[in-house]
Amino acid sequence: MSFVPGGAAWFLVFTSDRVTYSRPVSSSGVIEGGQSVSVSRTEDLVFGGTDTASLSVPAQSITSVVWIGQSLGDPALGDDRMSITAAASGVAIARVTYTAAAEAWRLTSPASVAGLTDFPILVYILGSAP
Repeated sequence: MSFVPGGAAWFLVFTSDRVTYSRPVSSSGVIEGGQSVSVSRTEDLVFGGTDTASLSVPAQSITSVVWIGQSLGDPALGDDRMSITAAASGVAIARVTYTAAAEAWRLTSPASVAGLTDFPILVYILGSAP
């Protein structure tokens, strides 16, 4: 991600009841926010001879599923909120639209660091499963 020195960049931390995390910490700048938001996401899931595929972040709910080519039937969201299980096994691609819970954070960059106006900033987030 790139942004103007002295400017702000927003980032999301996706949440679920299976993971807790500490407040984000940055190597430079100020992090503020932590407001809860609901985000709509779309992913193409690949079923490679199985009936199960995984989302990249935990879902609150599935909004829509479009099978691109062969259909494996109605999919169900697993208890882990990331696995999707189709009605049948096979080779297929499903375009899944879903809502996910996240917290929105804003990083405000300093105008310069150590005399540099082009510099990296590290944001560290420590998460753990209960």
